[in-house]
Amino acid sequence: MWSSLCFVPVRSRCGHFYRRRTMWCGMSISADDRAFLARAVDLAAAAVRTGNDPFGSVLVSGSGEALAEDRNRVGDRHDPTQHPEIALSRWAATNLNPSERRSSTVYTSGEHCAMCAASHGIVGLGRIVYATSTAQLLTWLEEFGAAPLAITPLTITQVVPGAVVDGPVAEFSDAVRELHRQRHTSTA
Repeated sequence: MWSSLCFVPVRSRCGHFYRRRTMWCGMSISADDRAFLARAVDLAAAAVRTGNDPFGSVLVSGSGEALAEDRNRVGDRHDPTQHPEIALSRWAATNLNPSERRSSTVYTSGEHCAMCAASHGIVGLGRIVYATSTAQLLTWLEEFGAAPLAITPLTITQVVPGAVVDGPVAEFSDAVRELHRQRHTSTA
């Protein structure tokens, strides 16, 4: 069904190189995938409107039902762990059995950070589809003069080997970049 993986060497702002899978070669994102990614980007916009970084995520069941969603709340709660992917992992651990978690998909506006990827893997969630990559984020942060990331960027599969990960999805790049521009130029 899938052809080979595509990897791209990426240099982080601190000078380290890592390999990032850009997407499955020949991967096709469905209309449903696009709709859930659009919702994740809407949640990211809501995060920016409340003074938070632009990240939003949606948890979808194996049958295609949206189960839970959240946005970044780090600024709201003065807690650096209040990422939407962490909230969805907590929700899934409480409300879904292991089989339901494995068959789920997390749609997110940006590629998981190492903390969120670890949470995803520990809880045993399924596929991840992200709109924009960490490599894109690093470029935008530098462009906007924003502070560098607090941790070394790792790919999701470096944290969760074997994770099924699809992204970035190019059609969302401009919208997410604009959200980061709004957030990082208004606080600079």
